[in-house]
Amino acid sequence: MRLTLAARLTCVAVAASAICCAAGITDLNQMPGSAFGSYGVIVESNASNSLSLTSSTTINGSVALGSPTNGSLVQGGGATINGNVDFAAGSLSAGAMGVTVSGSINPNVTNAANAVSDAVSLSSSYASASGSLLTGSGAVNLNVTTNPGKEYNSQSNEHVYSLSTSSSMTSLTITAAAGQDVIINVGAGSSKNWSLIAVTLSGGITADDVLFNILTTGNLTSANAQNDTISADIIDLAGNVSINQVTLDGRLACNIAKQGCTIGSNTYLYQPAPSGSQSGDPPAPEPVTFTLAGAGLLALAFGLRRVKARRSKPVVQSTL
Repeated sequence: MRLTLAARLTCVAVAASAICCAAGITDLNQMPGSAFGSYGVIVESNASNSLSLTSSTTINGSVALGSPTNGSLVQGGGATINGNVDFAAGSLSAGAMGVTVSGSINPNVTNAANAVSDAVSLSSSYASASGSLLTGSGAVNLNVTTNPGKEYNSQSNEHVYSLSTSSSMTSLTITAAAGQDVIINVGAGSSKNWSLIAVTLSGGITADDVLFNILTTGNLTSANAQNDTISADIIDLAGNVSINQVTLDGRLACNIAKQGCTIGSNTYLYQPAPSGSQSGDPPAPEPVTFTLAGAGLLALAFGLRRVKARRSKPVVQSTL
């Protein structure tokens, strides 16, 4: 069957739109308007494991879960979520989760699936970059101006560092101007456990400008950050996550498809100020999206105009 010109142009426009919107973000410069920036907790999931919360867990932000099919995906124990809970699929109720949710519980939210894709893409992109080794013990000060990390993808504002799981660092103060990004890859190629550390920011840099990309397949804990504050985003898709008695001023992405993720007692998470789209809404399209979509619509309109003109042209009958 041969498609009309209008149908062919429609297919091209739809395909272009699908291609430009499918990929996740690959660096922190793309955070504003992204699905990742819409949530405080982002969980890569399946139906066999649960995001575990306790009665003294408070999440001040929204939660995205990748692909649930039943209520066991979140075990709350009386935890509080001051935001929405968005599922990429499934249909759940607050009672099934045992969590007090101040916002709404929403199944089949595309933005939740996109947030998980963003987390996976961010982690893998930065994991492939070499970084400057962070050294020091105890309380360490990192001044990005005097000790810049290696550039990521030729972007001078993105500083990539690496940190060993055997590091004896107990806290980190990062000094950097607004607009600078600091990415710390932790434990690449390792299977050892590692504990989060207190992170303090100065000079204008914010929590969404700092990413701890946990690559070790060992356990992630908060033993070295008890009663401390961590001002940074954290992605750990490789190992088991179990944190407690800590304040996280940032986002947490974890993986319960194969590992566990527990946000334990006396833990408070504060989602950074929204960087674009809100929970449940689709992320703001990239400029290329508008360009391709506009071109597709113009081509479609032109094609329809030609078809209409061809149909309205009078038929001239020949005479013998």
